Amino acid sequence: VRAAHDDVYLLGRPVDVFAALADFTRRLEDLGLCANAAKSQCWIDPLHMASLEACRGSVPLGSVPDGAGGASYGIDVYGVPIGAREYVHSTLSTKADELAGKANNMIQSLGSSDKQSLWVLLRCSFQHRFAWFTSNSYPSDAAGAAAIYDAAVLRVATVALGVSVSTDAHACRRLFLPVAQHGGGLRRQADSALAEVWGAAWRVVPHLLDTLAPDGTVLMQGILDRPAIAARVGRGAFEDMPTQGWRQFFASGSRLGGELEATWSRMQTELAGWRQQPDGVEVRVLHLPAGSVAPAAPDAGRRPNLQADITGDRERCRLAMLDAEHAAMPPSARARQLWFALGRESGLFLSLLPRGLGAFSCAEWVEATARYFGLPSPACAPLAAAGARLPRSGAQR
Repeated sequence: VRAAHDDVYLLGRPVDVFAALADFTRRLEDLGLCANAAKSQCWIDPLHMASLEACRGSVPLGSVPDGAGGASYGIDVYGVPIGAREYVHSTLSTKADELAGKANNMIQSLGSSDKQSLWVLLRCSFQHRFAWFTSNSYPSDAAGAAAIYDAAVLRVATVALGVSVSTDAHACRRLFLPVAQHGGGLRRQADSALAEVWGAAWRVVPHLLDTLAPDGTVLMQGILDRPAIAARVGRGAFEDMPTQGWRQFFASGSRLGGELEATWSRMQTELAGWRQQPDGVEVRVLHLPAGSVAPAAPDAGRRPNLQADITGDRERCRLAMLDAEHAAMPPSARARQLWFALGRESGLFLSLLPRGLGAFSCAEWVEATARYFGLPSPACAPLAAAGARLPRSGAQR
C-alpha cells in the first residue's frame, strides 16, 4: 500500500488488494469518511483478468476508448499510465498534447513582447514538465509522446531566441548542450529519457530484494522481496557487478530488462569511436558492459547518481564531436572562428533573469542569440539579401 495525500495505491494479487481496500474502507468509516469506489480504478494483466473479476466489486476498470470503438485498459499511478500499450500510448500522447497547448499559450503571451522572459520560462520550467512521465515509462512507450513534447519545446525555443537554430545543424545540436559547453541548456526529452529510465531503474531494481548476511540474516529489507522478483533479478546479483549485476534481469524475459539493455546499446553505439579516445574526453560509465552498469564513484560530498553520470558522458562526447568537426573546417570559416572564440562564460547571458542589467530589449536579445549560435544577424540579413554592402578600405579589402 502506498499513499500520497488523499491518493491511495494498492499493489498485489486481486485477493490481497481488495481485502486491503475493504479494511481501508472500514477504517475510513470509523473516522466518519467514505471511500469513493466509483472514482477509483483497477487494472491487471488480461491473462489474470478472471481473478480480478472475482473480487473487484464496484471498483471500475480503468480504460480509454480505442480507435475501433472498444476500450484499452489501464490505470494512472502518480499520474503515470500503466496497463495495455494502447492505453499507455493514448494517455501519454494526451498529456503531451496538453503541454503543447500550454506551449502555444506561452508563445502567444510573450513571443512578441518579451522573448527573454519566454526563454527563461522555457529553460527553467517548461522543458522539465514531461520528464516525470518519460523517467517512469518504458522508452518505447514514451517515444511518440516525447516527440510531440520535444517539437513543442523547439517551437517555443525558436520564438524565444528570435532565430531558427533548425536551419543550422551545428546550432541545433548546440541548443541541447549545457550552457557551460557552449550550448543552450535545453534537452530533448526523447533523448534524455534513455538516461532517466536507467537512473530510475538503478534507484529501484537493486533494492527490490532483501540484503542478506552469510547466515541468512536480513541486513536490509527490500521493498518487494517476492520469489517471482528474486527469479527475475537474482538474489545478491548487485553485490557482484562484474559477473552478475543486471545479467539475470536481462535474461529473465522482463520487458524492462530488455529495454534497459537496448537503450544502453543504443547510447554506446551513438558514441562509438569516442568512448576510449586518448584526448582527455572523460567517460565515466558508458564504457561499461550493460550487465555491469553502476554509478561511478562520486565526488566528495556527493551521492552516486547514475543518471547524471550517463548524461555527463553523452554531453562531453557530443562536445568533443563538435570540437573535431569545427577543427576540420578551413581556418577562414566563420563557423570555426566563432566556435573557438567561445569561452565558458559566453553563454551566461542565457541564464540571466530579465531585470536590471540582465534585461535585454527584444532587438538586443535576438542579435545576442544569433551571434552566440553562429547564425546570421537578424538585423543585417535583410540588408545583405537586398545587396547592401559595407564600404571597406585599406587592410579591410
